[in-house]
Amino acid sequence: MSKKKILYLTRDGLLEPLGQSQILSYLVPLSKNYNFHIVSFEKQDDLINIKHFESIKSICINNNIEWTVLKYDSGFRVISILYGFIKLFFKTFSLCKQNKFNLIHSRSYYTAFISLFIYKITNVPFLFDMRALWPEELAESGRIKKNGYAWRIVKRLENRCLKNAAAIVSLTNAAVLYLNDTFPNHAIEAKTTVIPTCANLTDFNYPDKEESKSGNKIILSCVGSVLSGWFKLDYLIKSIDYLLTNYSEITFEFITRDDHKIIAAKIDAKNKWEERINFRSLAFSEMPNTLPNYSGSLFFFTPNISKLGSAPTRMAELLGCGVPVMTNGGVGDVADIVTENEIGIVIDSLDEIPARCDKFIDLIKGELISKKCRNVALELFSVDVGVRKYAQAYESVND
Repeated sequence: MSKKKILYLTRDGLLEPLGQSQILSYLVPLSKNYNFHIVSFEKQDDLINIKHFESIKSICINNNIEWTVLKYDSGFRVISILYGFIKLFFKTFSLCKQNKFNLIHSRSYYTAFISLFIYKITNVPFLFDMRALWPEELAESGRIKKNGYAWRIVKRLENRCLKNAAAIVSLTNAAVLYLNDTFPNHAIEAKTTVIPTCANLTDFNYPDKEESKSGNKIILSCVGSVLSGWFKLDYLIKSIDYLLTNYSEITFEFITRDDHKIIAAKIDAKNKWEERINFRSLAFSEMPNTLPNYSGSLFFFTPNISKLGSAPTRMAELLGCGVPVMTNGGVGDVADIVTENEIGIVIDSLDEIPARCDKFIDLIKGELISKKCRNVALELFSVDVGVRKYAQAYESVND
């Protein structure tokens, strides 16, 4: 039997860390059973790194993955988005005329809108890989006005994509329930596969920390951006202040590309904890060897409707490295996963922080917590699990 041929559309670049961790990590093993042609937008700063470009190109060639590069336009936002949309539409249409694709895999709403138009013209079915609740995210970030003209256009296109998609992939069960209530006539649950952001757990592994713990030293972390506007800094500030005030054995470390001085000014305005809070910027390749050093990690996101569709990558990577987490509710399936599996602490209000922080430290000091985190990661967030689920979604689509 010949392999299904799949056209994979993404606005994210393969040359970016996300492209390697959240696209190629799935497509490389899937390429054993499917023929892929990827179309991606790449930034100029990434393209001029010839060595890195050739490295990613070699990965594609060695796995029989065709790769078409479109240059990402970083000019005036609205114009660049529209220009990129037109450019990707005509490239997709051209490729569909030249090849007999069995399916178009559309990563995100942007590419799904294009796939919807292509489907109407060529009848090539598409998989809507949602990633998040984009219309709600646009409105809640202030980029468009809810119930305004742009909102109505985006929601109408979302409606059409959900109705016409041959299959849907969601990051969370929470988003599926929300969409099923919003669009009850589209059989969304029946054709949706839930695949959270996964991690390569061969790389994101951990030493037997229950055997290697030395003394009472506890290093806590916060990984990724905290200045994005979605992060609940008030929760983080109060948590860090309580923990460092009440536990002399704790130090705290940020791993982020955000401006360290700005974070320090917000987190520790009076330089009270200058000697106990550290900042680092690391390449993605350095993360697997760094995360296992932490006893626990904190992250808090604003629980808007758009966050029902979020599955933080950092959570999969931390758990894979045996690191328990302290977080808040209202973000995708995070609270349910953490609570049901007892791999961290969930905070729902500022008033809860002192008591919850104490419980988090007790959890960290408990026996076999790292192994429990690792086992949950293997069950829910392994790339191998994601690969199997994507294959099931592909096979659910009739030629």
